[in-house]
Amino acid sequence: MQVLTAVTEKRRLALLINALLAMKGKHQLDGAESIQYIVSKLNTLDGDIAGISQKYSAFPIIHFFHDRSRNDSLPLNAYKLNHCLNEVIQSPTVSSDAVTQIKQTQLLLKMLAIKSLRHQFVQKHLLQEANKKGRNYLTTDKLLFLYRNSTVYD
Repeated sequence: MQVLTAVTEKRRLALLINALLAMKGKHQLDGAESIQYIVSKLNTLDGDIAGISQKYSAFPIIHFFHDRSRNDSLPLNAYKLNHCLNEVIQSPTVSSDAVTQIKQTQLLLKMLAIKSLRHQFVQKHLLQEANKKGRNYLTTDKLLFLYRNSTVYD
């Protein structure tokens, strides 16, 4: 029963991220208003991302539950969120507090990808290679790309 709860929480987080990204695009928020909107939602998402990361440690099988659609896909939505945050961080109107919050969220996304990928045989060699080459070998972008491509849709 706890595994199904973890799968439900994983899909819930994917939908929350998807909704955040859809609202950003729908309203075409620009400049400081858009950044403020996104950053205001990150604190809540951070707790959810950290929680799902821990669930991957407890129940690695949750990664293999198929996503019903792309909207339900945490790997895909985590990848999109990281891409969006990379764009936001490049904005000249972003504050130092916002940058700090964004980097914290990106670190949590990276940890989420690592927790998921380390349970997959195909990806183990890549993580071992990263251990040999140093911690900067696997960037957040690389990890989230691998995580995004590791999902299956029904």
